Amino acid sequence: MPRGWYPEADRYRTLNYGYPKGEKNQNRPLFFVDHIMEGYKHVLDAGMAGVGVTFGIGQDGSVSQYTSILDAHWGNGLSGKKALYDRTNAHLAALEKMPGAVWRPTVSGGVNYDYLSKDGVNLPNSHSISIEHEGFTGNEWSTQMVAASISVKRWCLEELERLGMPMRFDTNALVGHHQIDGVHRTGCPGTGWPRETMLQALGDEIMIRRNGFASRLENRSFVQRRTGFKLDIAKDFKLPSNARQVRLEIFMHSGGLVVRDGNNAYAGQVSHVWNKQHGVVDVFPKDGVILLDFQPKSKVSRIGCLGYVA
Repeated sequence: MPRGWYPEADRYRTLNYGYPKGEKNQNRPLFFVDHIMEGYKHVLDAGMAGVGVTFGIGQDGSVSQYTSILDAHWGNGLSGKKALYDRTNAHLAALEKMPGAVWRPTVSGGVNYDYLSKDGVNLPNSHSISIEHEGFTGNEWSTQMVAASISVKRWCLEELERLGMPMRFDTNALVGHHQIDGVHRTGCPGTGWPRETMLQALGDEIMIRRNGFASRLENRSFVQRRTGFKLDIAKDFKLPSNARQVRLEIFMHSGGLVVRDGNNAYAGQVSHVWNKQHGVVDVFPKDGVILLDFQPKSKVSRIGCLGYVA
């Protein structure tokens, strides 16, 4: 299998990549950019000579690939206006700060753009993997299309790792086209974009590893039942208070406990009643808080944090 080509994709090779056109191996991906086609995948496939993105994904879950993930595509276009470029995204902001990066005014198709480049190479296009999704702004994405998009992204992460170019995947590594062009692409990838679903599905890839433990609970006993005990993730584990997910590792000496999300939803339990003295539980805090319900005569050995999703 050629480097940078997804083995499950139908290949429709485009000529539209590289700076100058056709130059290979210019892409060093730091993030994904999701798009909505405002149309149908079979039209994109039929017009592959004019396509400038990396992948196209259909509502039926079919995947087409037009360029290698190692080649600088043209899919993100230009950058709209410099003032509206999304600098709250760490990866986009980092491109602007690269040595030699410059903003240039340009006109394309009679439309004025600001253009972020280095040595004539479009930086958002040479540091990303661009994925078009079938449909229109406002449409719901099918489960098949979402699953295929997740599978493509997971393979890309594995392939880049294999090639010695690992992408550090975090929440900033999933970008919508509107964050690059906030003028002409404000509806891309649309209101149906299931960003949170994809981030959660790729949770193991985006989890930031952290070894720490709640010292105030180490070797602590609870004689009577205690419900609603609050773990403060910022104070107890030194985590960001806005962490969306936390992975706890629990060791019980006796008794047991139930772990609940910050909104009181059940997340998991560790209990001697079930012959389970040790367990790992993923929990979703609310306002930085995780809730614990202790059984009577319980003693904690340690509650640690293995990692979190920002």
